[in-house]
Amino acid sequence: MATVHGLIRKENLKMKKLYTLLIIFLCTMILLSACNNSDSDDESIIDNIAETFTGNTIREAALGQTFEFDDLEITLSSNIGYTKARHAFLDIDRAYVFYIPITIKNIGNSSNILNPFMITLFPPDGISVNYMLNSIELDLAFNTTSILTIDRVQPGVTAEGHLYILYAEDGEYVIEFYNFDGDEVEVKFDVTFDFDAVPEIKTEFELGETLELDGMEITIGDVAAWGIVERINSIYYREIYFTVPVHLHNVSDESQSFPLYHTFGPDGNQLEFMAAHIESDSISTATVVLPGTTQTGYTHIQYVGNGVYTILFNDFRLGNLSFRFPIKISPNELPVIQTEFAFGETFEVRDFEITIHEDVQWKLVDNYWSVFDGRYIMAFPTTVTNNGDSTNNLSSLHVRFYGPDGDALSRVTFATDDDDIVPIMIDPGATMQGYIHVLYDGAGEYAIEFSEPLKNNVKVVFTVMPDAAPQEATVEDSD
Repeated sequence: MATVHGLIRKENLKMKKLYTLLIIFLCTMILLSACNNSDSDDESIIDNIAETFTGNTIREAALGQTFEFDDLEITLSSNIGYTKARHAFLDIDRAYVFYIPITIKNIGNSSNILNPFMITLFPPDGISVNYMLNSIELDLAFNTTSILTIDRVQPGVTAEGHLYILYAEDGEYVIEFYNFDGDEVEVKFDVTFDFDAVPEIKTEFELGETLELDGMEITIGDVAAWGIVERINSIYYREIYFTVPVHLHNVSDESQSFPLYHTFGPDGNQLEFMAAHIESDSISTATVVLPGTTQTGYTHIQYVGNGVYTILFNDFRLGNLSFRFPIKISPNELPVIQTEFAFGETFEVRDFEITIHEDVQWKLVDNYWSVFDGRYIMAFPTTVTNNGDSTNNLSSLHVRFYGPDGDALSRVTFATDDDDIVPIMIDPGATMQGYIHVLYDGAGEYAIEFSEPLKNNVKVVFTVMPDAAPQEATVEDSD
């Protein structure tokens, strides 16, 4: 980016005035020659022009005093402030700056401004080198109202703002106001820069701290949970991630959403957005945050090993702002995808919480019209809780049964009593008890499997010993 431009030196202003007067002089001389005016009249006009050019009125003022200039009543406060410029894409970024509160009142008859082309600043060495920041860079660097950014001021109206000045060294500074009418005011003042008063420019934050970005206060908390990608069609299947809470507070006057961010692992490589691979309440998909309101959600970060992780935000004006925090967890604390359970263990599938107990009951199918007539069925007590928002049953999970030879067993729902829990509709928040029925097909290992699209199949595995079944139980092919 280019350095500060826009202000011209006093000498340039005088040269412009000289050129203007010369043009007026030449035009006047031509007019006089045409009209055959006397020599004395010519000399009088020339004297008036020379007097206009050489008759500058130089006045001095001090901070805290009010003076008139260019139909403006101007007061520069003696309360000098100290700061640093802040804009990542300007050469003045992080440069020391002091600023002077200024008040202007339009005492003229038409709208007016404090023209930056009429202001020159001299640092202690007496050489003006653009130390007065122009209006564009002022607005970008400080994101505030400079007096130079005001468009127009109506007659009788007062406006307030600041003059921002690049710090060169301690000593006497001079602000020179100079217009084309030859009016000149010099404001001289001493500056001893108070470096301790400069606010800290903080770019790195810890968890629990708050940063502000474009009117949005963002607070990220400690790790709240660990998870693992269970979508079998995801390229990050079985990848581990951790979740941190994000609190947003919109302190601006406009509706906003969560700013764009990136995450980086301990090795500095950018990490994948995990929200696309899990069922999440990611803050990235949150609705718009209205002015003055707050909203809380989560961000899910891919785990690639212990070390320092970074959540990075980028702002056009402020540059990079980041949360940096260490992650340390032992291997045995990392989550795993458990797909196989035993009797008595509780597991979750979709919105259901299921527990199958091993207190088996043997039932003989006594139904002449059933293909399972004369076969034995194992009935396992089962408890199911519906944690979802709608009424549903286990049939939606595609329950399957597998026998000792690994082949799928036929469903026997309609060959059993009406205590089969699979087809029973369960209301949200309700818990039901019933039985899951498995066709007996000889001693060996069995599995009851629950599945849903794009997710891991969950199964309860158990073994039936040879002496566990009734002696009369048979395994003939029912077909």
